[in-house]
Amino acid sequence: AVLANARLEEFRRKTEERLSMRAASQFPQGEIGERQRRRIAIIGAGPVGLWAAVLITEKYRYSDGLSGGGRWPDAPEIVIYEGRPQEKHCSRTDIRISLSPATCNLLNSRAKSKHF
Repeated sequence: AVLANARLEEFRRKTEERLSMRAASQFPQGEIGERQRRRIAIIGAGPVGLWAAVLITEKYRYSDGLSGGGRWPDAPEIVIYEGRPQEKHCSRTDIRISLSPATCNLLNSRAKSKHF
């Protein structure tokens, strides 16, 4: 029984090592063995895509009170993909968006703007 228990513990230890190595290999490694930052792809640079990028960016910001702060080291890189070619951007001038005062206040407070 003692020998069987020792073999079982050895099997568990080796299995745990193998699984942890497999999990660690799925993350990209930097030159010095540190994990690289995650990349988040946002498809579409419309209002929702840009708003999502702002919210994610703010989640990883800090303020030190002196220089205005910065990003945390584990902050992901945000990449926004837009399907329209550059010459088609801002080509529609007939679109009007109506926002309630509550929505404007929310956007102004989160985007740090004066007039949204």
